[in-house]
Amino acid sequence: LGDLISGGKAVVQGSDGRHKISWWLASSKFLQQFTDRNESHGCSTDELSGEFSVGVTPAILSTEVCLSLVHALDSKVDWDIAIFRAFANRETADWTEYTLYWVWACLAGVADR
Repeated sequence: LGDLISGGKAVVQGSDGRHKISWWLASSKFLQQFTDRNESHGCSTDELSGEFSVGVTPAILSTEVCLSLVHALDSKVDWDIAIFRAFANRETADWTEYTLYWVWACLAGVADR
């Protein structure tokens, strides 16, 4: 278990450099409508996908961050409808669950959890 959790936080296996920038752009554009925070809070696509970014392998995710994201999506419409609408929009269709998670964690100010 110590190999997976360190200091109360999940260990993140990242990738070097930018990995599929379109995923980060789509997630950021989609999630902006659910928060008052913006890229000026250190959540720009360049910062999130820069030198070290989350890889595409399985990851341990924070329940708190996931529930916060679902709650935010539910604030406008049901979360699943919000996701389907994102797929229907060319600018927001190319997200992944991991980029949604990391962009939301940053925008919500809970990336350290």
